Amino acid sequence: MFHRILGVCAILGAVALGCDEDRAPVDSAPVQEFELRFLSGWIRANLMPVAPPDPISAKAIIEASNLTSDTLSQVSIPWADVILADPNRTLGRIEFATSWSGLLAAHETDTVAVNKVDAGTKLFDPPCGQKVLFKFMGQLDREDVSVLYSDTLTFECFE
Repeated sequence: MFHRILGVCAILGAVALGCDEDRAPVDSAPVQEFELRFLSGWIRANLMPVAPPDPISAKAIIEASNLTSDTLSQVSIPWADVILADPNRTLGRIEFATSWSGLLAAHETDTVAVNKVDAGTKLFDPPCGQKVLFKFMGQLDREDVSVLYSDTLTFECFE
């Protein structure tokens, strides 16, 4: 009888502790394929003499690093949210363009310049003189895979 109770307790313990041979170990996180690092940037609005529909221009320099042994293609940084630093509030989203190929060889690091695309319509009211930051989205094969926050920047305006 004692052996039978011990056997049932062992089986129940194995089920309760999740001893499932098909289950991945707890520490199996997905491998990060690339990382982004903010190097520098600016954002400003030209309000002189009359503000155009989209007076905002922006540029950022970002370092992209391939962390794998494979070549990565179609790496991109297509957009960023502009966030007012205090209070923490998203003002709007801006799109970026670059002449960079989006190709990273195995373990390669490259410096990427991205420039804001003219939206042609008003995106948000420029927060002149206030602190903002970019929340960049990094994509691989057009899928969102990496988020990068910039340093705090002063939103400059020319009036």
